[in-house]
Amino acid sequence: MKVAKIIILFLLVCLLSACVKQSERYIKIVNKSERDIVFQSIEAKHFVDQLYPYICKGTVRTISKDSSNLYLCVDPSGWKADFKLYPCMTALFMDAEAYFRHTDESCDTIRKYVPILHVYRLTYEDLEQMNWTLVYPPAEEDSEPSSFSNKR
Repeated sequence: MKVAKIIILFLLVCLLSACVKQSERYIKIVNKSERDIVFQSIEAKHFVDQLYPYICKGTVRTISKDSSNLYLCVDPSGWKADFKLYPCMTALFMDAEAYFRHTDESCDTIRKYVPILHVYRLTYEDLEQMNWTLVYPPAEEDSEPSSFSNKR
């Protein structure tokens, strides 16, 4: 009888643990341009309300021309948990050559000489619609209300 209870308990734990649904864990960042770019994301409770939302000395990822990179979420259960904590993501694309030329300089110098090529302002639902893929340059900028280019 005791063994049967242990087996039933074990099966119940296995069954319940199998029910935990994971959301997508990666955002695929695709660079379809003819230049290397850098990508920086800003997760926040509200969208960053600035023309130039770059975080000085923040982490950036380099994505070579005509290649892609996977951006892993912080929470092991997936992006859904991350977006519960911070419901908005601002994704910036900058020219890698200009960025690395000025990376050791002051934040004001970086803001002045490293143009942001494109910005996405995203929610969890936006990323689901985009099949967890961010593309630079976007195919149709005008059709995506949550993104804009910074033409300077």
